[in-house]
Order: sequence, then C-alpha cells, then structure tokens
Amino acid sequence: MSAGRVPVQSYWYLGGPPTLRGYGGGATSGDAFWRARLELANRWPAARVVLFADAGRAGPRDHLSLAKALAGVGIGASFIDGLIRIDLARAIRTPTGWRLDFYADAAL
Repeated sequence: MSAGRVPVQSYWYLGGPPTLRGYGGGATSGDAFWRARLELANRWPAARVVLFADAGRAGPRDHLSLAKALAGVGIGASFIDGLIRIDLARAIRTPTGWRLDFYADAAL
C-alpha cells in the first residue's frame, strides 16, 4: 500500500509474462494496480497446453478503475510441470500486437 506522492521506484509496472502477457514490460504503471488471470490447462504433468487471458491496469490510485484495462489472450505450453514455458499472446487493447515469450521458472 502507498499513500501521497510515490517515487517512480515504488511504482507498480504491469506487462510481460509475469503480469500481462501480450504486452512488453512496463506497458502500464502507477502507484496502484489491479490484475486478473485465467488459465485453462490439461492435467498432464510432463507437458501442458494452456489457454489463458490476462487483464490489468496500473495508475494513480484515485483514477484506477475497471475501464480502459489492458487485456491479452493466448495459448501456451508448459513442460516439466511448469519449469519451461512458451506463450503466444495477443494484446487486445492498444497497443495491440502479438508476442512470443519463452521462459523458465526454476528456483535455485
């Protein structure tokens, strides 16, 4: 939680695989945010096919609403129970476009 004027270093940045697939990092930012994620996948542990949708918005706390949220949809594949992932996502609000992300989620 934050209050008053927040320095840029304390902003929330949405965009990219962890927050809003289909957008580049920092597509939207501000001192407050909301986001939602929906994923539908098969139950195979070695390789999963995933359909997903993400939505979210960041901005000033007093102007944050559900209107004009960024949203992305797509399909992905997850291997070795989520260790390796590839997503093809489409941003459906401006700035629109396609994005292919390949990433690993390994804790050392």
